[in-house]
Order: sequence, then C-alpha cells, then structure tokens
Amino acid sequence: MKSHVKREANPDVRREQLLNAAIKIAKQVGYTNVERNAIADDAGVSMALITNYLGTLPQLQRTLMRYAVKNNIVEIVAQGLACRDRHASKASKELKELAAQFIINN
Repeated sequence: MKSHVKREANPDVRREQLLNAAIKIAKQVGYTNVERNAIADDAGVSMALITNYLGTLPQLQRTLMRYAVKNNIVEIVAQGLACRDRHASKASKELKELAAQFIINN
C-alpha cells in the first residue's frame, strides 16, 4: 500500500515521510538495497523529489542509517552493524545490544 506524500507538506514533515517510506523498503530489501525509485513509488512522488530531499544514493543510505539510529529502528541498525556501517556503530550500547539480538534471532 502506497503512502502518498502531500504536496503542501512542510519540508521537515516531507523529509520524515520520505524517510519512513525508505525505512519500510529497507526492512524488506535491506538498507543497502534501497533505491530512490522504490521510495518515489511508495511515497507517490517523483524521483527528483527524492533526490532533492535525500540526495545521492550514498547520502540516502547515510541519512537512512542516521535516522534509524536516532529513532531506535533495531532492524535497520542491525543491518548497519552487520555491514560495519560507521553510523550504525555510533548507536547507543543498548541499541547495539538489541540489534545484535535481532541478528541472532533472525
């Protein structure tokens, strides 16, 4: 089910909506496999809007991991730790422990 982003959304709200779409996709395919066109399709916006808000693919992945760490999204942080992502490694000790448990149990 697509989550359409309203055109009149303020930039901070829109960015968060796009990141939530990216998180949803990352949970399905892995954060290193998230593509801008998939986010655009899910959010019902253009790829240009994704690029405008989330940048290049490396920037998108970095932003996605930072967002996951900030919001305690264990599944994505676990993926980052497994890939030795430097932003995932900045997670709190507690979040890293939860992520490690997630890896063990899945």
